[in-house]
Amino acid sequence: MIVCGLVVLMVAALPVAATEATVSGENGKVVYVSGPDHNTEILLIDSDGSNTVQLTDNSVDDADPVWSPDGRTIAFTSLRDGDSAVYLMDADGSKQRRLAAGADPAWSPDGTQIIYEGTDEVRDPNHPRYGMTFLRDLFLVNVATGVSQRLTDAANDAGWDPEWVRHIKYGDPAWSPDGGRIAFIRHVGGPTPTANAFGYSLQVAALADPHRTVAGPFSGIRNPDWAPDGRSIVVLDGNTLTGPISNAILVIDPAAGTTERLPVPVEDDFEAPQHASWAPDGKRLLLTTATPTVAGRLYSMSADGLTRSLITDDGRHGAWAAGEPVPDGPGGSGERDVASARRDRGGAVVLLRQPRGLPVHGGLGL
Repeated sequence: MIVCGLVVLMVAALPVAATEATVSGENGKVVYVSGPDHNTEILLIDSDGSNTVQLTDNSVDDADPVWSPDGRTIAFTSLRDGDSAVYLMDADGSKQRRLAAGADPAWSPDGTQIIYEGTDEVRDPNHPRYGMTFLRDLFLVNVATGVSQRLTDAANDAGWDPEWVRHIKYGDPAWSPDGGRIAFIRHVGGPTPTANAFGYSLQVAALADPHRTVAGPFSGIRNPDWAPDGRSIVVLDGNTLTGPISNAILVIDPAAGTTERLPVPVEDDFEAPQHASWAPDGKRLLLTTATPTVAGRLYSMSADGLTRSLITDDGRHGAWAAGEPVPDGPGGSGERDVASARRDRGGAVVLLRQPRGLPVHGGLGL
């Protein structure tokens, strides 16, 4: 079935529990990535900056950590076997095991399945214009069995033209809180820098219905994240032509098709947003910024984008899982560094820390 130039594979039965979208009202601890290029590791830390524990130890990149809904398992991307693959580990770093070849995992709300970005499919390694063209699809894997199935079919995307299009990528998946929809980024790589830059769009697909474009085209849009109530999606619009200085955080209503640009507070003209995601209470966002000299800072930011408080001055790519409520600052404003985190396996902020402020999108591949 082709709709709006996209192809979705109709999945007969996905055993995902349909639930009402709820807001947990709790925010908590931090799991993040640290280290030099090509050798990043995943660490755990209390949200007040204390009690650091290293969870992985490899000579290659471990990245993209995301918590299971129950806070007991972390899915992440690793290159430890020579290719990009999705792995699982217990919340204390034990029982690390490979799940599927791919990157950028996203859990189902019931914790039984993960959507991820699959590996490249080479179309023409000797293409006279590009040297190589490729496609990239989304896949669904059962966590218990490890059995995967393809969700999208980029090879039959109506936008695919091997003479002019270098690639079509479906990536950056995010599962809606009610379990019924997937948000992801579609990127059609064009023949010129401008065409390539503005080939990004936000897609939403119901699990039993076709994709539809809800926003775009954008220049470099990535990292969608559903609000806990399922009504809006926050994304980064990262301008690939003018550079990070033009980055913006957008909140998109997929039902109405409206887009709001948040007035992100910055210290100077050189600080630019890199990533944003919702807190479980729906009242705040995790904001990552970077400058030419600072790799990344992670902030807790009000949902309207007007105020923020620093969590760490060396972190990025944040995502919040449930934990203890974040205490308000003076006057109940919530404007203070996140502290008083639950000190067990649940409740964590997930972020990616890398040197030199390089933008991170789609894990190790997109």
